[in-house]
Amino acid sequence: RTTLSEEDLLISDDDFKKLDANKDGKVSLKEAVKDRTLAGQFDATDANHDGMVSTDEYANYKAALVVKSPEATPAATN
Repeated sequence: RTTLSEEDLLISDDDFKKLDANKDGKVSLKEAVKDRTLAGQFDATDANHDGMVSTDEYANYKAALVVKSPEATPAATN
């Protein structure tokens, strides 16, 4: 699966809102520490390198996680 479903987008939006403590529509690195994975990939997620993760950048980050998740990868057969 390479795209987010409508349900995934709603979950992603809800997750974003939880991270956006000051409700400015962006997630700073300070806010991102609540999500260890995002904090560890903050620079890569911040595509325009403005020091903030926008809703679009966050959606792209979540989509990349879906692609990398075990459910999205076919099991190896022996």
